[in-house]
Amino acid sequence: MKSESKFRDIRSNGPILSAGIMAMAASLADEIAEKWPFMAAHLRLDVFGAVGHSYLHEAIGKAATLGLSGIVDGAADARKIAGIFALQHRMMAVRLAGRKLVAFHPDRDLKFILTRRGGLADRVRVSVWSTEGALVGQAERQARYASPSDRIQRTACA
Repeated sequence: MKSESKFRDIRSNGPILSAGIMAMAASLADEIAEKWPFMAAHLRLDVFGAVGHSYLHEAIGKAATLGLSGIVDGAADARKIAGIFALQHRMMAVRLAGRKLVAFHPDRDLKFILTRRGGLADRVRVSVWSTEGALVGQAERQARYASPSDRIQRTACA
C-alpha cells in the first residue's frame, strides 16, 4: 500500500518534470545556438536527479526534444509538434532552437544519472560534439522550485 501511494505521487510529478526539462532544454538550445552556431553537430543530454522510473524517461525524452527544438510551453501547433517528432524519428535529429539540424535522439543521447531519491530532476547538462567527434563544449542548467510546497512553479535559471 505504501509503495502504491509513493508511485501515485511520483506519477503526478510527470507533467511538472516534463515542463521543467522542456524549459531547461530550450534555454540550453538558445545558448548552444549562440556560442557554437556552426560547430554543433551532435548533442548528448544528461539529466541529474531522481528520475529512476522508466515511465518518466519517455516523457523526459519528448520534453527534451521539444525544448531543444525551441518549444517551451508545449502549446505549439499540433502539426508543428508532429513534424518535430517525425524529423526525430526519420533522421534521429532535431532542429536546434528551430534553426540548425543537429543529431539527437533520446534513445541514444539521453542519459539519466540518479543522484537522490524523489521524483524530480535537479539539473540538465548538454554536451556539444563536432562532426569530427570532438567535444566542443558543455552547458548546464540548474532547476529550482519557487517554494518547497509549490512544485508547479518550476523555473530554469540561466
